[in-house]
Formats: sequence, C-alpha cells, structure tokens
Amino acid sequence: MDYHRSGTDYGDAAVQAAQSLFGQLKSLHPAKTDTQLWAMVGATPMVGENDDHQVYDQADARQLLAFARRYHLGMLSFRDATRDADACTGGPLSTCTDIPQQPYEFARIIGQYAG
Repeated sequence: MDYHRSGTDYGDAAVQAAQSLFGQLKSLHPAKTDTQLWAMVGATPMVGENDDHQVYDQADARQLLAFARRYHLGMLSFRDATRDADACTGGPLSTCTDIPQQPYEFARIIGQYAG
C-alpha cells in the first residue's frame, strides 16, 4: 500500500512488491507451481496521494491491472472506497484522493479484474 520510496513510480512499486512477495512465497513453498504461487499473491495499493505524498494514479492502477491479468493474482484491491467515491482534491487524505479523478474511477479500473 505505502512504499515510502521518494521519486519511485508507484505503479512500478506495486508491481515490484507483488514480484517480491512471489519470490518469498517461492522459497517458502518450493513444491508449488508458479500458477499456484501467483494465486497466493494479492495487491492493495492506496489510490491517489499516499500519506508519504507519492501518488498512485489511474495509469498506475491500469498498470497493476495488466500485471494481475498476466499472472492471475489471487486478489486485486485498493484502499479506500471512500476516497475513491469522494474524488476530491484539497481535502484531507482520509477522505480525498487529492488527484483529479471521477467518482469511483479506481473502482471501475480495478473492478475489471476477474482473476
């Protein structure tokens, strides 16, 4: 969700986190196939501006969606629906993504994932 890596593209960071988890699972479960291991991986980025002030935007969500489809991740979600629904800028991060977007835009992107 939060990567706390200044200057890092948060779409790339989300993919790297999933890949790192896959590598850890592979070492813990050597008898499982790659397909079985990817099914154990889930990704839950924080959409919009994160509390470290880096931004996970709509392009990042589409990037993670494509990655999830390619490897058939077990779960794809985001934090949080309230911020996505409000779609506001200039407000507190607890209620606003603080980036330009339409209400529920991230839900429409991530909701395309079928496993």
